[in-house]
Amino acid sequence: MKDYFTYWSLNNPIYSSHIHSSPLIFSYSLHTQPPQMGRVIRAQRKGAGSVFKSHTHHRKGPARFRSLDFGERNGYLKGVVTEIIHDPGRGAPLARVTFRHPFRYKKQKELFVAAEGMYTGQFLHCGKKANLMVGNVLPLRSVPEGAVVCNVEHHVGDRGVFARASGDYAIVISHNPDNDTTRYDPTSYSSCFIKLFCWFVSFCDFIAGFDV
Repeated sequence: MKDYFTYWSLNNPIYSSHIHSSPLIFSYSLHTQPPQMGRVIRAQRKGAGSVFKSHTHHRKGPARFRSLDFGERNGYLKGVVTEIIHDPGRGAPLARVTFRHPFRYKKQKELFVAAEGMYTGQFLHCGKKANLMVGNVLPLRSVPEGAVVCNVEHHVGDRGVFARASGDYAIVISHNPDNDTTRYDPTSYSSCFIKLFCWFVSFCDFIAGFDV
């Protein structure tokens, strides 16, 4: 680099007369670097992972309904809330609900998104013939218009996708038996239409954890 600068300065009419009289110009030019173009933006840093990784090791599990079976389609199943727990990375609390297995001598443990008003020791009923009470799971076609619900399914059997955040809820606006759809109004976006056979949890209530 020194030889190249010497050659360039000797052939430059401006610096040729000062190359020997001004050594500072020579030393300063050797240590200056060309300007750096661009920078690593935040999205590029997150792509590499490192400290931006999600801490999923301590998650309690997926929060969803029971799998739709014969007992829920034709009657109801009774469960008990054994525990209200916190799920890391989630604002709403979770309720651990224990059911008796419908065919075998064992128990089934499910994780529900806890609705406001649920408590440990509470008995829940999941099914077509369940009563309209806080925490119960039943189809939307059994709900009167104007009811406040939460944790609503989008498709039959997806085990709940709408109105699951802390303090979130949905209002049933109308039923249309001609095409088997229900119109409901969620709080976060415009009104939607879903099938009458979809299910929801917690009549007349909303997801807990909104005032934490």
